[in-house]
Amino acid sequence: MSKQRLRFLSFVSHELKNPLSTALWSMDLLARMSPEQRGGERGDRLTTLGLRSLRRMRRLIEDYFSLERMALGVMEFHLEPIDIRLHAVQAADGLRALAKEKGVSLVVDVQSGILQTDSSLLLNVLSALLEREIFRGGGEIRLDGSLARLRLSHAERPIQQVPPEEEPPGDPVGLTLVGAYAKAAVEALGGTLVEKGGALEMAFAPQAEGDARSASTPK
Repeated sequence: MSKQRLRFLSFVSHELKNPLSTALWSMDLLARMSPEQRGGERGDRLTTLGLRSLRRMRRLIEDYFSLERMALGVMEFHLEPIDIRLHAVQAADGLRALAKEKGVSLVVDVQSGILQTDSSLLLNVLSALLEREIFRGGGEIRLDGSLARLRLSHAERPIQQVPPEEEPPGDPVGLTLVGAYAKAAVEALGGTLVEKGGALEMAFAPQAEGDARSASTPK
């Protein structure tokens, strides 16, 4: 096993241990409380803390196993024609409440373009990348361009794409693996995802039906 692989697995293990310990601690305290105490303010805080930790774990685990399936070539893809503009709008609309809460403005200006791809996977990628930038700070986040060059940028800072093990540890919502997951998913769907000029650029070549790189069944 390579040193890079060992570093990655060690990083994922560490990221999972923290929320797991927090969730177990919260549940242990709740178990010791009387029914009346669990229904009070302290019980509510512990429940919220435990649930947040479990959701963080779920996100990390889902992204990790998706990465593993794609690396092994056993990820299933269900291909259908989609309009990239509608997917970009849907991804942003699903996060507008969170963006408002965090003081972030989401701007989507994407041209229509038909792509034969896995609709659910691509929507997950767009949503995950947008969500990560929302949690990273306020300002304006833009998603614009077309199939040939879909660009995600932040008005106040560059967007960097680094290996997961170089990300700051202890991400509070489990988005540490999003960059690696998004890159692997886009490449598995026949596209590219690169950091360029302080932004992320995603590109796909227009495809005729049946021309996608991956089949709808495992390799």
